[in-house]
Amino acid sequence: FGSAAAILVQMCLLLMVGLIFSARVHRSDMNRRQAEAELADKEMRYRELFDYSQGLICIHDLDGRLSTVNRATLHLLGYSEEEMIGQSLREFVAASLRPEFDAYLREVTHEGLANGLLELESKDGKHVVLRYYNVLAAEEGKEPYVLGHAQNVTELLEAQKKLNELSLTDELTGLYNRRGFVTMAEHQLKLERHSGTARGLSLMFADMDGLKAINDTYGHGAGSYALKTLGRLISSVVRNADLVARWGGDEFVILSVGAQGENAQLVVNRILERIDEHNAESPDPYLIGCSIGLAEVDADLPLDEMIARAD
Repeated sequence: FGSAAAILVQMCLLLMVGLIFSARVHRSDMNRRQAEAELADKEMRYRELFDYSQGLICIHDLDGRLSTVNRATLHLLGYSEEEMIGQSLREFVAASLRPEFDAYLREVTHEGLANGLLELESKDGKHVVLRYYNVLAAEEGKEPYVLGHAQNVTELLEAQKKLNELSLTDELTGLYNRRGFVTMAEHQLKLERHSGTARGLSLMFADMDGLKAINDTYGHGAGSYALKTLGRLISSVVRNADLVARWGGDEFVILSVGAQGENAQLVVNRILERIDEHNAESPDPYLIGCSIGLAEVDADLPLDEMIARAD
């Protein structure tokens, strides 16, 4: 009886140990399954974030070769995944800017991160400007790679450019306005103060003749058109390096670069000749006329003083 009791006790103990072990295995299995489910959920959320993000996300190696791109990137550039994966991101950069892409690769490789603007070319030839924030990532046992994230700022930059043009451009004539002329002329004067970049400057002040008579006789619409015509005639004669602006009302100002003395007077003569040619051919019932004052530029004097001299 004693032996049977001992065996029974041992069996009970073994059963208890088995139950405890089974319970622990069950809990461990439940925890593992829960961890796997959470990991799968996180991976799914990451995939959704990656695929449906409006930002452009990619992964490339240290040579720029793409291994992953998200849907936003494919949609923006118009390529399929097969057309991009395995290709170097350099191949999608605007040709003239590829040296800058090589500089970007060196920066992100040596510094571990890089940010700036990158211009890509879509499949249909459109240029897209991206503001990127890319980091170098490294995992044990794996080759380092670059995780790239960017936003499309093409429209933003175009809007900023238009806003800047509006602030510097005369709405009627499309020439510089007073602010635009002063801004650009001051820059030119800085260059003129250094012997290595000095080219010689002359300033011309043109005052349109007879604008009031045109307005009174033919209306302000005709007067506005006459102003636009004079601005166009002046611009057609001067060189691309010269600055032409509508100073205000019926006044125009021209900063001629590289023309002084007799050469500057030749520019004035060409403007007047061009106006005469226009009047001889124009069907308009009025004539375009202007008076032009000329002054050589002293880069050490204030700009407004030189404009007053030409006026």
